[in-house]
Amino acid sequence: MPALPATPSWHLSAGEAGDIGSLAALGMLVGAGVAGAAGRRVGPRRLLVPGPSFFSLCMLASGASAGPATFATSRFLAGVGLGVVLPTLTAVVAEMSPAGQRARNIGIVMAASCLGSLGAPLLGSWLLPDVSFRALYYVGAAALVTVVPRALFRLPESPLHLMRTGRAEQARDVAARFGLPEPQPPAGTVPDRLLGLGLLLSRRPAPTTLLFWLMAFCGLLLTSALLFEQVPAQPGSAVRPSSGSRSWSPPGTIAPSGYH
Repeated sequence: MPALPATPSWHLSAGEAGDIGSLAALGMLVGAGVAGAAGRRVGPRRLLVPGPSFFSLCMLASGASAGPATFATSRFLAGVGLGVVLPTLTAVVAEMSPAGQRARNIGIVMAASCLGSLGAPLLGSWLLPDVSFRALYYVGAAALVTVVPRALFRLPESPLHLMRTGRAEQARDVAARFGLPEPQPPAGTVPDRLLGLGLLLSRRPAPTTLLFWLMAFCGLLLTSALLFEQVPAQPGSAVRPSSGSRSWSPPGTIAPSGYH
């Protein structure tokens, strides 16, 4: 994003570039809602295979954008794809992990996301302004050839979803392959109120949910302020504060899992 105001043909100010940058986060919000609404109906595998593909194609579209309008659209859609993948992946890891390793494995997944958000500004600080910002988005599309093929052929369906949809034998086979307890038939259905947010916003967990949202909002606000502090004079150096602010995220994400 810091390189956008330095693109002469686009005529963007730092504020307009920031508006475009926020569209990815807005898309993630939409994508997470889609994942919550569709996950129970179609199963996580049908989200985790096309999700990275859609995200990668949108990254390619971002790199090839001819102007701010197409770039903004592709960033929003990329956010939708990422918003579908991250919560679905976390839920799958939680389900497919033995009870004693669940917290650690979820922490590792979240740390990997933090490493990605750390690596992107570091790569940008190294390449910009000598290389076009478009190259960064082409690199971001690597999941299309690294993640998607493996997910297509090796990612199993959720045992709980198999059991829920009447495929009990397949559910037992998957559980046995991963050393998990035999899945039990669901006791009943839980209504998906507010795209799955109804439970989080119920009386007891609501304060924790709202505080977590506030914490995430403040963190992103601080990161964005650091990111655009030096724009447009030095787009490469402008991303270094962002990478510095995220450098402690991976250990901070994994460390609490050791207490569970």
